[in-house]
Amino acid sequence: MADDALRLDAPLPPGFQECPDGEFIAALQFAEDAAPAFRKAQQSRDLEMFWRVVAGDLAMRRGAAKQKGRPKLDGDDRRRLLTCGLPADERKAIAGLVQIIDRPKTSLKKSTSAYEELCLRLPDAAATIIALDVLIDDGASLDPALLSKIYRDGVIQSAAVEAWEPETIADEFALAEIEFKAGHVLGAIAGADTVHRRGRDRLRELLDEHTDTDGTPHGRILPELELIFASLVRSIEFAARVDTRLRNRRMVERFADLVSVVARLIDRDGTLGSFVSGDRLRGVLATARTLSGLKKGSLPGRLINEIGSAKKKANAKLSGHDDVSVQSDWARIALLRASWKLRSDTLLIEHAGAEPFFELRPENSAIISGSIPISATVDGKTIEPDDEWECVCTHSDDDGDYVELFLETGGVKFGRQFYLSRAETCAVLVDSACAKPANEVRVDTRLPLVAGAAVEAARPIRELRLAKGKQRMRLIPAGLPDRREISTAGHFREHEGTLELSAANYGVAFSPLVIDWSPERRRKPVDWRLLTTAEEGRELAPHEATACRVRIGDFQLVVYRRFDESKEMRTVLGMHHNNETVIGQFMNDGEINPLLLVE
Repeated sequence: MADDALRLDAPLPPGFQECPDGEFIAALQFAEDAAPAFRKAQQSRDLEMFWRVVAGDLAMRRGAAKQKGRPKLDGDDRRRLLTCGLPADERKAIAGLVQIIDRPKTSLKKSTSAYEELCLRLPDAAATIIALDVLIDDGASLDPALLSKIYRDGVIQSAAVEAWEPETIADEFALAEIEFKAGHVLGAIAGADTVHRRGRDRLRELLDEHTDTDGTPHGRILPELELIFASLVRSIEFAARVDTRLRNRRMVERFADLVSVVARLIDRDGTLGSFVSGDRLRGVLATARTLSGLKKGSLPGRLINEIGSAKKKANAKLSGHDDVSVQSDWARIALLRASWKLRSDTLLIEHAGAEPFFELRPENSAIISGSIPISATVDGKTIEPDDEWECVCTHSDDDGDYVELFLETGGVKFGRQFYLSRAETCAVLVDSACAKPANEVRVDTRLPLVAGAAVEAARPIRELRLAKGKQRMRLIPAGLPDRREISTAGHFREHEGTLELSAANYGVAFSPLVIDWSPERRRKPVDWRLLTTAEEGRELAPHEATACRVRIGDFQLVVYRRFDESKEMRTVLGMHHNNETVIGQFMNDGEINPLLLVE
């Protein structure tokens, strides 16, 4: 064969993009098991015969797979998969163009125009994914003129994939998806088997590399997760449709776990949270559940059904919370959920970098969302975290979920504690910065609000109130004096869509924030104060231990934190203990009912 022969597993020879069909076909090298009719049409330069052979080959490769677990996709489902992850303003337009190409009675001029517009509007990878899907789904019935155009593009782009340089992890998944599909769709061309296996193996490797053993995606891929998830679902659906093998046992288990985690990550609007601008995943998740083998009656299956349902009434069978929360040290993600219900209170933390991402979703609708930077000022010198945070403690029980992050730099020990109650519709965030006892320390935290959130100062106290739609939230800076007329070195305010919280003291800066969204407590009076902590009758300094109490109506919450290494019994509001952290409810009988104890 000539040196410039075109095969899928070799670099693309120059000049093939614009050459006439006859030259293109003459340059193709066919696989050994390709139908003899390909070579016959090539040798005779019979273009009509060649595209008739291609159409028959595509029909054969599509087959009529009846593989167990194959989802039944209608045209809308298929187009939803193809456009998943595209920008919102492109999804509808691209789906419409694909629909035009799909219609059997569409004129050649109109369908060709739709395909050309699709290629102009999309990056090469996205256009190639759609082209390969059109070939396997519609190729046998396309007009030969349009078939030749799409088939040529599919061959040329697929042959060039190995030379593409992916810029993101989502790009890597997309290129592997293209190779896996192209190796099957274009299987008559030499090198297709190699490309098919390479794409298959790479998809397996990528899923393994970027998810934990329980399916939790690594925190660094969250902004790309919709694109990555869409690529995986499309590839697995394609394998089921044409009855070719993609998943080994390890990939089957990992994908099922990923689907379960993604279902829990999704907010009540069907998106992957406000940290991603992307497609809604309702329909895609239903397809993914079928492909994954998750049972409809399982907790993840029921949650996915509720995500896909238009009903607003919650499924009573999802009220439990067994194994609903997700925490992975490797993935740098903690997802705290009150239950399996779609409208469950949810708190998400991603700590793959120096600035953790935080999202608080009352009833699974975000109101605080974004990077939450923290810094300390020690004797006038500002110190900021410069490394990944370490998750040093997690806890989950009937009362709530807890995660604690730690980072030490520049002589300062930073702590970040997050607690989500399962019963009391509230959360507690505690930021702290520890230095030497003689140092004057200030800790500064910022919490970004979602668009449309309104802030009101509840004067004369330091409470802030948030509102977004029907959501209402009270934020109580329990480390500061409750009355604004009492002077303090710290502050709590809103500035340009961000909440700014600051607290200061000697040795340690302790900055607890109680967030309450209980409808019953919305108008209840509130007060709070720092508490005295003692050890064997001696009052403790802030750098040894600090505590506070918040009272909203009849509901009282106590937060205690030990900062030194003492293991001696200590007292706060009559409770004797030697725990490092205590979050508890102060009852009417004067006892503290512990909600969280960290030794």
